[in-house]
Amino acid sequence: MPDPLLYFQATVASAIISAIVVLVIAMLGRGWEYTTQIASALAFVFGVGVGCWLLNWQIVFPPATGLDRLFIVVLPVVLAVELIASAGVVPTTVRQTMRILLAVMIPRVLLHGSVYISGADDGWTLSRLLLTLGISSVLLVVVWATLSPLASRAVGASTSLAIGLALIGCGMTVMMAGYIKGGVAAMPIAATLFGTTIAMLPRARCGGGSATAGMRMAVEMGVVALFSLLFVGHFFGRLSAISAVTILLAPLLCWVTEVPILRQENPWRIGVLRLAVVSIPLVAVLYFAKGDFDRKMAPLLVDNATASNQRFGYCVRQLLVRSSPQPHLLQQR
Repeated sequence: MPDPLLYFQATVASAIISAIVVLVIAMLGRGWEYTTQIASALAFVFGVGVGCWLLNWQIVFPPATGLDRLFIVVLPVVLAVELIASAGVVPTTVRQTMRILLAVMIPRVLLHGSVYISGADDGWTLSRLLLTLGISSVLLVVVWATLSPLASRAVGASTSLAIGLALIGCGMTVMMAGYIKGGVAAMPIAATLFGTTIAMLPRARCGGGSATAGMRMAVEMGVVALFSLLFVGHFFGRLSAISAVTILLAPLLCWVTEVPILRQENPWRIGVLRLAVVSIPLVAVLYFAKGDFDRKMAPLLVDNATASNQRFGYCVRQLLVRSSPQPHLLQQR
């Protein structure tokens, strides 16, 4: 059974641990340009790790499900690639090529071993498989390449927070679509983004260039996690394609604030406006998902209530029968 209190504790712990990691590494590595990248990476590892530990998730190796492959294969590989790319040891062209290859690899890894590509009678044809993987990879590349530059702006923190909001919307929608574990997985990741971003805000306000690099890493990890959870929720849950694509593209509305008339506004106002604009499609998706959930669950709730009432009535009747005087006892008296 779902345990909201446990989910809340894991989410809060992920946010706190990630913020502590960022603050400690920032103090220890002061003056080192690569500090915030390392801090952002370790905050992601420890924040998500603590959240999963509190949720009592067992690591299965080799990974058996798409969710296992996300945490054991996809996220560690992306984190390693981003650390190499942020270190500046490879040319820009090579970094971009590495990210494109990752975007092509991720959908295939998440579907590995599934009925879709296992060659079973109800599996996909080769043309459908290639089309699905191609569209998914293009969507990931577009969102990844579009949001990454925003993280380098003066209000890059709001981009990370917007992705965190999208992750929360993703988690709630996936849970209402019937995949509880897939939806809960989004909560520690979203909390880690929130904790990392908030802890980096003081350094970003001081104009630290390394702070924007740390924000960029948080954004890129958040984009990959958001795409992967929506992908898993759609193909292994009952999340509709329209809802998944809407949630994935919602953070792109952050670009609305880049119009010339808003670019000179106060960074705090721009950040609030970004979060408000991104929230609109997320709330709409949640509203329709809640309505669909209620329609599907209402008959089950009515049946359960009827069965409970019948059991209660039966117990009451048995109690009355046992407590009433028996005829043969009255005759003996």
